Amino acid sequence: MVDYRGDAILAAMHPAKSCPLFSESLRISERFANNVVLTQPERQTSYSELLALVLDVSDNILAHPPVVVAVLVDDPRNALVAIWAILACGNAYMPLSGEAGPLVNAQLIRQCNVRLMVTDRTDFSEIEADPDYKIQVILLDFDGRAVNQCNSPEPRVASASGHYKAYILTTSGTTGTPKLVVQNRANVAFHAQRYGATVGLAPGVTLTWFAHYGFDAACMDIFGTLLHGATLICPGFGLRGLVRTPALLSRSPANVFHSTPTVFRALSRSPRSSQIFLSVSYVVFGGEPAFAGDLQTFRLVCGPSAIHINGLGPSECSVALQYRFTMEDAARFLIEDGSASRSLPIGRPVNGIRARTMTDGTGAEELQLEGDGVFVKYLADAERTDAAFYVDGSIRWYRTGDLVAYDPAWGYVFRRRRDHAIKVRGQWIDPLACAAILRQDDNVIDAWVMLDDTASGENQFLTAFVHFKNNFHVLSPDTLSALPTVASGIRVRHATSVPLASNGKLKPQVADLKREPDFSELPRGRLTGSSVTTYLLAAEISVALDDDIFDAGLDSLTFSDLILYVQQRAGRQLDIDEFLIAPTVRNLLSLLRVDP
Repeated sequence: MVDYRGDAILAAMHPAKSCPLFSESLRISERFANNVVLTQPERQTSYSELLALVLDVSDNILAHPPVVVAVLVDDPRNALVAIWAILACGNAYMPLSGEAGPLVNAQLIRQCNVRLMVTDRTDFSEIEADPDYKIQVILLDFDGRAVNQCNSPEPRVASASGHYKAYILTTSGTTGTPKLVVQNRANVAFHAQRYGATVGLAPGVTLTWFAHYGFDAACMDIFGTLLHGATLICPGFGLRGLVRTPALLSRSPANVFHSTPTVFRALSRSPRSSQIFLSVSYVVFGGEPAFAGDLQTFRLVCGPSAIHINGLGPSECSVALQYRFTMEDAARFLIEDGSASRSLPIGRPVNGIRARTMTDGTGAEELQLEGDGVFVKYLADAERTDAAFYVDGSIRWYRTGDLVAYDPAWGYVFRRRRDHAIKVRGQWIDPLACAAILRQDDNVIDAWVMLDDTASGENQFLTAFVHFKNNFHVLSPDTLSALPTVASGIRVRHATSVPLASNGKLKPQVADLKREPDFSELPRGRLTGSSVTTYLLAAEISVALDDDIFDAGLDSLTFSDLILYVQQRAGRQLDIDEFLIAPTVRNLLSLLRVDP
């Protein structure tokens, strides 16, 4: 039951009910009020609870002009509250990421002329550093309620239609120059409905939410859930979330497993993989190329009726192409070609989207898309917007930059990004194809290949992060000879974890990772606070006993090494779930029963 103030806010939102995102999600939340909308390691949230929080925050948003609102939150529930409240008030949202850094976020806020931000952080001094630029803040607490009430006795009337923008997503593509993708509400609803129809989203259906809310993959999960009454299962974003996933999915099984191939590979090797995938009906890939080896893993870890969906959907058109593999389809595909490095097809266009290829001057076939879900424009960038489209009569075809081939049996097959190929010492090389070759080695569990872009010219080299099966960290001669000639000098580093970014993809550059730590001078005595901080310092991470080590820059590779180090020194297993509640050196030592 909505209270008096809530009734007033809903009345103010009435014109926004013409927006398909708001009207349908409101109907769902009222019809399935007691259903769970979000499961996290520490709590569950019902649709009625979420709606109450949305109304509380909406009261504050309606006291401001209908502007683009920035969202900078750490808690997934706060992300749901902020996004839904902003859209309900007729505003558009622009997600920010703590991983991007405060200076980048401040630049984006100014670029989009953002004057209002919803956040659960208390330190954003860099954003306010410019005295000539003022931004108002709605601060959320852990429970998703606005701490600083700024509601108006007479809130403005929300106004939004399907053609009004829903969000502005930041994507750098692969050029490193941010592009601000503007997507309208009708298009977002289109993608959410197509996604829901593909995987059977409905009340009672549970799906994973791994990607940070600033990526279009998360938009599919969020809006697909809100428009169908389903339940999100979110362990958290980035490395912390990945580490907490096995325990959470063992307690709260998922019916739809949506992730990048990298996350799927990591979790399929978990000791709890049988529990993680026990109830999975659909495995949905996106964000990265997938290979036949991934399809083979799918057949091993999922039940006989499970379906694998591989597709392609850039930020500019989230759900574009898909291929559905039944177990029989998967077996047929694998029999055709026994190579684990064969690319999986991305299939054919979904209903409402048309696809074609056009040959450019180099002979490459570039995929182009047209239809209801294609983005509106790049914000304040007419030149790049014009360059992104090929106008054919009255039709605008979006040039994806994805180079593909067409297989009559399987549909489109992704080859590479036009701008993802790496030129090493004058020759083009595909690091994803190199990684697929390394994974075929009998001594390799998984592998990731990246360019060290700290050097140039003749000094450039590729680095392979390889998870070996045993202590002999050596690749076979057959594997090395299968690599392209220019990759023959590839540098190999042993790794037991995945170098992930917050969107679940591989970090694109070796420079994003710490250099190989020098642990030769570490103390050999008993485990202490000093020995742990010294260990981290060798990896260029400086922390005190009560500092959050993730905030200090801990990456997934160093985290994995650190856990092995402290467990061996203490002679005990670390409860990682308990450690992640307070990821400090002091808590780590306490859980291992060691005095600091």
